[in-house]
Amino acid sequence: MLRVTCPWCGAREQVEFSCHGEAGIARPADCSSLDDRGWGEYVFFKENAKGITLERWEHIHGCRRWFIALRDNVTDCFLGFSKPGEDFPQVPSSYRQALSCASIPMPRSAGGYGKNDKKVVLKR
Repeated sequence: MLRVTCPWCGAREQVEFSCHGEAGIARPADCSSLDDRGWGEYVFFKENAKGITLERWEHIHGCRRWFIALRDNVTDCFLGFSKPGEDFPQVPSSYRQALSCASIPMPRSAGGYGKNDKKVVLKR
């Protein structure tokens, strides 16, 4: 089980928290000029990058406050936490980012789900 550190309450089990996606997304400057497609892209299209990301979390079974977490979503390793209004947490200089599963070539005999994707990885 993951341990998440609430900036107010300290370290707790992950079941007390809820992740609400990417943090640091700027709202469009001129909202009235956006059409439906523009709003759809702002609301629904997120980067969803593999690796180190900033995320918005809520301590739903505790103080109910929101905070920012810096997390490596490949290894589920939390690298830092900050309260709203504070500077975003930074990646520690000592942290070595793990390779993602997609960056490791699969054997040619690999079959099953995602077989076509595995072929693409092998071509790199």
